[in-house]
Amino acid sequence: MNKYLVALLVSAALVTPVNAHNLGFDIPPWVQVENVAAFECHPFSINPPQRDRDPVVSTRIEIYFGNGGAVLFGANVTHQLASGYRVSRAEQYFNTTVSPPGGQFTWSGWHYPDNLYMVGRLISNSRLGEAAPLIYTETLWKGNRQVMQSQAICQEVD
Repeated sequence: MNKYLVALLVSAALVTPVNAHNLGFDIPPWVQVENVAAFECHPFSINPPQRDRDPVVSTRIEIYFGNGGAVLFGANVTHQLASGYRVSRAEQYFNTTVSPPGGQFTWSGWHYPDNLYMVGRLISNSRLGEAAPLIYTETLWKGNRQVMQSQAICQEVD
């Protein structure tokens, strides 16, 4: 398992959730980001199946750390579509919270005016051992009804 994700999981109980306007928030100039953990993810399931003419072909997740890897400052999640167009979750979802509850990286946010709520999670399946792939999920809710869930297999990139 990558060393930054280990730091994230170990520090989960110590980190207070980061609230920001979006996932691409501005980090104050006095804060020094020391490490960026980057992951490339490729979708393998979406439920219900989508008839999208420009589907997601990959997702890049960047998690920003400081203070020796003990503090999570934020993250960016960007989807690459088949056409080459990139979609940033920071531009789609607002009132976003980024936090590592329960040993997993999680973000959530609202898309107005459609009243959509999305939760994204990067999950380590540690019971399968260190070689187990990371899984990134996005779950979309409209009101109290889940309308979509996608999953992607991820690996660390430089």
